Amino acid sequence: MAQLGAERVLNSIPEGLLIAAFAWLVLRVVGRQSAGTRFAVWFVALLAIAALPFIPSLSGSGNVTQACIPGSHCQRRGES
Repeated sequence: MAQLGAERVLNSIPEGLLIAAFAWLVLRVVGRQSAGTRFAVWFVALLAIAALPFIPSLSGSGNVTQACIPGSHCQRRGES
């Protein structure tokens, strides 16, 4: 379970960087804005980055890894 969590966090780093770069670009394109506007843009970016490990991968095949409890009847990836 810890391995799955660490994998999701590490796999969300590129998407998080893209979200941060997009927020920065938006603020540069729209020009000088009030502190409230800048706060709102960065806060939404922060929330989006924090949510990334909990949503399916945007760049992968969309398959969500299923955790199998030993002795259960679920099949692991690659097993028939």
